[in-house]
Amino acid sequence: MTVSGMLAKTTVDGVEVLMLQADDATEIEPSKDPYVYPDMDFGV
Repeated sequence: MTVSGMLAKTTVDGVEVLMLQADDATEIEPSKDPYVYPDMDFGV
């Protein structure tokens, strides 16, 4: 997926985090070598 928009700061459960305010999202073919990995401990 390709997403374009603006990055902003917001607060989630008292923790300041980045938020993407998406203007456009387009589905694309998956990368053969992904470089984004989930963080299962996010917000914990």
